[in-house]
Amino acid sequence: MDNEYAKFFFNRKVDVYQLECIELSHPSFMNTYRVVRNDDRGVYVQHKEGSGQVYYEFLPASIQRSGMLGDLD
Repeated sequence: MDNEYAKFFFNRKVDVYQLECIELSHPSFMNTYRVVRNDDRGVYVQHKEGSGQVYYEFLPASIQRSGMLGDLD
């Protein structure tokens, strides 16, 4: 965890917390799937200023990283 990231969460207000979201898309998929792992109500997210909000549906999932970031092969 880098220093700026740690300062943000350690000095945060009570109503600020990290959401674990994942967006899955593929040319073979008919839809883009958006899920949030740690908010059982789901959450609306605005990715870019001026763009609309997208909904991330709750899915109680576990994500284990293989240690190879940036390589989806």
